[in-house]
Amino acid sequence: MTKCDLVKLGTVARPGTSIEQYVWEARAGYRSFSVARDTTDENLGRGIKVTMYLKDDQCVYLDEALLKALVKKYSKFTSYQISLKTTEKDPSGSELSVIHQKPIWMRKPEDISKEEYAAYYESLMNGVGEVPLAVKHFSFVKGWLEFKAILFVPRGKSRCDHVDLDNVRLYQELIPEYLSFVKGIVDSEDVPLKTSREMLQRNKIREVIRENLVNKCFELFFEIAENEEEYNKFYEAFSKNLKLGIRVDSQNRSKIAELLRYRSTESGDELTSLKDYCLA
Repeated sequence: MTKCDLVKLGTVARPGTSIEQYVWEARAGYRSFSVARDTTDENLGRGIKVTMYLKDDQCVYLDEALLKALVKKYSKFTSYQISLKTTEKDPSGSELSVIHQKPIWMRKPEDISKEEYAAYYESLMNGVGEVPLAVKHFSFVKGWLEFKAILFVPRGKSRCDHVDLDNVRLYQELIPEYLSFVKGIVDSEDVPLKTSREMLQRNKIREVIRENLVNKCFELFFEIAENEEEYNKFYEAFSKNLKLGIRVDSQNRSKIAELLRYRSTESGDELTSLKDYCLA
């Protein structure tokens, strides 16, 4: 195996109280990898060092401007500072800061512009390039649990189809299937980092977060309903989801019923709610 064949080479610092370091290696196009004791003299102390060896036809990724653009596009909302160190153009070895800002969900909603929400929504939706229909940004603090979340309602059903659910990860386990069109992020330090889907399903924290997310979803829907034109767009796209919800979610059935719309002899081509029909 040559350096040109390597995709990643990581030197893992000593785990726990061990004084040994290990090297993880993998080749491009292969699913296998190897782990061996590090025989170099480099002592990391703590942390992980990853070295990538590019093939000859991939040297375009050594361009400083391209690297900065890629980092900003795919890591714009991380909570860690990302720096770029160049050797040819900067022999002194100084680091140029590429990204250093709080993740959008860690900031106060009043400090975030519509454009910033739209930019994050675009990154979440794999570059759909459209502003969401509605946004709900909130924090929850109660006793032993604290979490922050941002929820987005897309402008149409087709926009949801662009999302790779593997990228949404555990968020999908915190939201009922009939509300899966609502996209977003949940951040909580009270959820263990090494939490599998199965563990999360049995976790009491999950139940509390799930209940609050569902409540906030309905708050968001009722806010959209205050604007008839916007709600008509929402209902055209997601009415089937609401109708599924009224069958499977007995706890929120009355809320969902208020959101349903029907055609009647009085409303003509317009849709009406059951409440408005009874008052007519």
